[in-house]
Amino acid sequence: MRTKEERDAVNLEWARFFYECGIPLNAVNSRQFEIAIEATTQYSSGYKPPTYHELREPLLEKVVKETDDLRKRHEDAWKQYGYTLMSDGWTDRRGHHLINFLVNSPEGTFFLESIDASSEVHDQVMLANLLEKRISDIGVDKVVQVVTDNGANYKAAGKLLMERFPTLYWTSCAAYCLDLMLEDIGKLKSFKKPISRARHVTTFIYRHGRLLSAMREKTCGRDLMRPAATRFATTFLTLQSLHKHIDALRYLFTSDDWTSCKLAKTEAGKKFDWWRAYGGRSIDLQRVAKRIVSLCASSSGCEHNWSTFEFIHTKKRNRLEHKRLNDLIYVAYNRKMTSRFKNAVRKRVKAMIL
Repeated sequence: MRTKEERDAVNLEWARFFYECGIPLNAVNSRQFEIAIEATTQYSSGYKPPTYHELREPLLEKVVKETDDLRKRHEDAWKQYGYTLMSDGWTDRRGHHLINFLVNSPEGTFFLESIDASSEVHDQVMLANLLEKRISDIGVDKVVQVVTDNGANYKAAGKLLMERFPTLYWTSCAAYCLDLMLEDIGKLKSFKKPISRARHVTTFIYRHGRLLSAMREKTCGRDLMRPAATRFATTFLTLQSLHKHIDALRYLFTSDDWTSCKLAKTEAGKKFDWWRAYGGRSIDLQRVAKRIVSLCASSSGCEHNWSTFEFIHTKKRNRLEHKRLNDLIYVAYNRKMTSRFKNAVRKRVKAMIL
């Protein structure tokens, strides 16, 4: 039986490894981390960890083959329910244009591959040919629809595919369409001014450290959603966030912390007099914001996959060969999605039992 001091010493070594290598601390919650630790302890003393070369080539190849086996269960679902082919593009840090291909079914989402299309002209024929190849590889009889963004080239490619395969439908990404709709809604006269004011509020608060600290004190440490430059849905999420914390923000801008602050006497600070009336004058805007942000708009899993790319394809690792990058994404994304799907099923079964 090991002592507590011995365990603490081992934990300290693991902690140093995590801190020095910048590994996210939530990695310890991974089931695979537990399995790796258990396998190491069963090996007992004398175990030598894998070398850089082993991790880079032979071990990666083995895990890719293991991940191929996960696809078989998805293929059974594709055969039974049909599938949706999803595609989206992304430009990496070195300017390479990558195109992702994923397949969705009731079994979950499976990442097929990414290709480097930097040297290609991204017209409808090229995109339609790429999508057709994946459809043919999986099975034309199983495809139900193809989902892409709403770009002109993808729309034209979708029409070509429907001509080539009369049994499938092309569908634009719901999240992308909603984003464009929200952009147009935000330009309407009755919404434009309140949205501009909401942007001003969040920008002003987050530019001043003492005011931000006071706000977090009033909101119990919670932050406001801030608008993004390219995602117009975040504008309405900002409005929802402001409405959620309206009492705390009203209290902030009528408190001694604010009235005694020099910022309150500046031209920018005086504009916050509108805050008291915000909840009453923008009933229509609140109603629209609540309805829109409450919609369940299912988007393709492609965009979620780019976060996996960003995590692996960092500034320090931007010279990865495309095949190795593709293999790493193939393993990481599909194994993670499989684990999440199993956990979701387990929770549903547990709820039914209870």
